[in-house]
Amino acid sequence: MGEPPTEEGSVGSVETPLWDTHAHLTDPRLEPIWREILDNARAAGVHGVINIGTDLNSCRKALLQAEGIPERMRVTVGLHPHEAGRITPEDLRTLKEMTRSRHVVAVGEIGLDYHHMRSGKDDQIAAFRLQLEAAVESDLPVVVHSRDAEGDVVEMIGEFRDRLKGGVLHCYTGGLAEAKMALELGLYVSFTGIVTFGDGSLDGLVRYVPLDRLLLETDSPYLAPVPYRGKINTPAYLPVIARRIAGIKSIDYDEVVGIASRNAGRLFGLTVTPDS
Repeated sequence: MGEPPTEEGSVGSVETPLWDTHAHLTDPRLEPIWREILDNARAAGVHGVINIGTDLNSCRKALLQAEGIPERMRVTVGLHPHEAGRITPEDLRTLKEMTRSRHVVAVGEIGLDYHHMRSGKDDQIAAFRLQLEAAVESDLPVVVHSRDAEGDVVEMIGEFRDRLKGGVLHCYTGGLAEAKMALELGLYVSFTGIVTFGDGSLDGLVRYVPLDRLLLETDSPYLAPVPYRGKINTPAYLPVIARRIAGIKSIDYDEVVGIASRNAGRLFGLTVTPDS
């Protein structure tokens, strides 16, 4: 699963290796073979993966996975907006304890989702605010989910701009106006395989986001890029996304990989030694 793409291209330098900055290796489709997935990603030029937590169970599993291969995995811990209606004070205490792990590089996936509305709006806003506070207390950046809620997301992050250690709008598909506000707040903007889907709907947005604020992610197992669309997505497909972004921006693939890798290093504190 997730065999390395065959096209040639740079894989980043030792100092700034290519990382998939958002994947869900605790998903039931990936969890049984997560080590194989990491090996396939490495063969494709992707050094490591930031494994995203969305509830306490996935956060715990991600931390356990990272213990087995810490040089190639980092973890985020957070409670997805879909979970907002079920969050208890004890859950938040547990989350804050998890942020102390050496593997944790951000609080996330947190945010607002007004599309599915699996939790009420008030619950989502309250949970988002509490977790932004947790990120400030932990001195960690945030990984933000926003679906049909970009205005409120940017406004809430703006309340924390002087205290928050940065963050990223993951899998961004919102408007230019909201992207502009996010960039003014110091956030990064991350793109997935959606950029390859062929309708060109994100091309203008990709061109607008400056390279020094751009991140790459697969959001696997979701959103496999063309020509793998419809299959289970894995981090090995990240170079396909990078190539498409390079094409949209009319620049070299190597430049996209190098800059996106350095961006990920700055935001998440990623480093690698020559023998890792």
